[in-house]
Amino acid sequence: NTMKGATYVDLGGSYEVNANTTAYFKVDNLFDKDPVASPTTNVSPGVNPFLYDVIGRMYRAGVRLKF
Repeated sequence: NTMKGATYVDLGGSYEVNANTTAYFKVDNLFDKDPVASPTTNVSPGVNPFLYDVIGRMYRAGVRLKF
């Protein structure tokens, strides 16, 4: 059995507020693409989390401070 490939689009950026502060954001799996089903082994069908994104779209944002 062969497995199909998958392409996910991630988006991220950062902005240096000042010399000690940086704001950032990141969106993983921007288009919320579903994972490809793994070939079945008659044990457990499903998705291999080591090969594909199983969470879906995820957002992160934050601020980094230098001391």
